[in-house]
Amino acid sequence: MRWAAEYLVPENDLLDVIGSGLYEPWEIAEHFTITEEFATFRMRLFGANKI
Repeated sequence: MRWAAEYLVPENDLLDVIGSGLYEPWEIAEHFTITEEFATFRMRLFGANKI
């Protein structure tokens, strides 16, 4: 699951999307054409990598 999240939503792309003002999981899900649950999972991984 982690591999899929990092493959479908690369960190640099996620940073670009967040930088453009999209913060909500549903917005990120819509942008990457993934489920909201998957977007939430990816955002949690992103946060965990920054600790």
